[in-house]
Amino acid sequence: MQNPGTESISSYCKGGYHTVHIGDIFNDRYLVINKLGDGACGTVWLVEDLSLKRFVALTVLSASASSSSSELHVALHLMNK
Repeated sequence: MQNPGTESISSYCKGGYHTVHIGDIFNDRYLVINKLGDGACGTVWLVEDLSLKRFVALTVLSASASSSSSELHVALHLMNK
């Protein structure tokens, strides 16, 4: 039985969620503090931005959602501003 608020372990497979651990650092900048949630497109994490010394949310898209997600298109648009 799955705990409420957690995704199925079977979602962590080829084409599924990317494994993230508390304490992981992304892009030499974002320190993973805690998990905020998950959905069909991926997981959302509370991270500390080590450069700007503030907390932000980091969305880690699942592999299957990466190419078609509207979140990816929004992120790419914001990066080009």
